[in-house]
Amino acid sequence: MYGLVLLLLALNFRLIQLEDVKEVGVFLTGIFPLLFVPAAAGVMDERFEEFGELFGRKYGRIMCDHVEGADTVVLCMGSMSGTVKHVVKEMRAAGRKVGICRVVAFRPFPTKEVAEALKDAKNIAVIDRVSAMGSFGPLYEEVLAAMNYGGIKANAYSFVAGLGGRDIWEQTVENVIDKAEALGAKQEPCEAPIWIDLKEEEVVYNA
Repeated sequence: MYGLVLLLLALNFRLIQLEDVKEVGVFLTGIFPLLFVPAAAGVMDERFEEFGELFGRKYGRIMCDHVEGADTVVLCMGSMSGTVKHVVKEMRAAGRKVGICRVVAFRPFPTKEVAEALKDAKNIAVIDRVSAMGSFGPLYEEVLAAMNYGGIKANAYSFVAGLGGRDIWEQTVENVIDKAEALGAKQEPCEAPIWIDLKEEEVVYNA
């Protein structure tokens, strides 16, 4: 839409010739993400704020609970977030220092906000609902970048769950947190994604 408008304006004011339309169109398509995606963050922040004023419910590009003082923070997205939030609430009530950071808007990734949310964490458990064979999940890789940006030295672990339409139950989340804390206690590095609720002997990881 915007590219077409720009092309028509450029033709109308004779900034380009008709035979240049294809080449200019390819160029505009390539730079659009650089022009508009960063600006989208500000637009979303404004709309979230307006929504909160109208309806009394606050939303943002990330939504966190109990991250202050949490030793272990779970990063997640989408429909599993409600389950994770419930488990975190129950664990907090039982005295465990856990928190949740839910990424609401993946692009542009809220790097600064995530880094701020994780600044005090000792262990970070990232749950991706996608298998990236030979690589880590997309959310985990973005979280690593945010940690690097914020100078965060916490233990970060990549978990893969909910594949093939599987539900992510409370026990799934508890297993993730327990595993992250056990690995973190031993300062174990994360060399490969950790598969949850799958038969590990049947999963082959191509590093």
